[in-house]
This record gives sequence, C-alpha cells and structure tokens, in this order.
Amino acid sequence: MVACNKEDDSTQLPSGDSKEPILELTSDEIMTFTAEGGDAQITYNLTKGDEAFDSGLMSQPSPVSVKTDDEWIVINKDDSYYGVVMFSVAMNDTAVEREGLITVSYYSKSFEVVVKQSAMSETPEPPQPTVQGWAIVGTFTNN
Repeated sequence: MVACNKEDDSTQLPSGDSKEPILELTSDEIMTFTAEGGDAQITYNLTKGDEAFDSGLMSQPSPVSVKTDDEWIVINKDDSYYGVVMFSVAMNDTAVEREGLITVSYYSKSFEVVVKQSAMSETPEPPQPTVQGWAIVGTFTNN
C-alpha cells in the first residue's frame, strides 16, 4: 500500500496555469493612521510571468486572499475588487500606539502591509474661541 501526501491546495496554482504568477504591492508597505482611524486601500498588480491577467477581471471580485489577526483592522471584502483591497481602521481610544499586519496572498505568492495607528491624546486640544455677532464699545455723549 502506498500513501501519498496531498499538498496544500492554497499554494497550488489553478490547473492549466503553467506560468508563475507575480504579485506586486503598488501602494505603501507601511500605512499610518491617526487615533481616529479611517478607511484606506492597498493596491497591487497581479500578472502571469510577463503577461497581464485578462483585463475583464478588473471589474471582478478580488482574486487574492486577505487576512489580518488584528480585530481593529477590518477587511472590506465587499468593497474590494481586482487590484484593490479596501480596509478600515477602528478608532484607537487608548493611550498606547498600536501596530498590525495585513497579509495579501495569491496561492504561494504574498506580501505584507504594516498598519500603524497613533494613540489617543491624553490632553485634548482646547476648543478655539469663536466670535459671533458684533458689538460697539465706547462712550456716547450728547452735545
């Protein structure tokens, strides 16, 4: 009896693909956010050797796998599409800066993006005074 090990399908190219894919990050490797958080996107190129994937894929859902282990980073899969991964960073209401990681992969190819977020300021900025209306200051005399 001969046993065979089946390799992990997540790293194997789809059948019929003989060219090695190239997955290239085109946005920043490190993304920085204020304590308020916000939305951002990761952009990438995906090619097979020296040829681009079918241009009709541009309107299709993203073919890459995206993951993070940080609960304050949310991957917006429904808003992501070919070449773009959308994500959100929640507000950091702590006095400690934080750093997380997003991994984008296509079969055996992958890259990582570091997400850094500032801490909430312990002393909020004082509100700026505002001027409303007008007034005349002075002394009136009747001659």
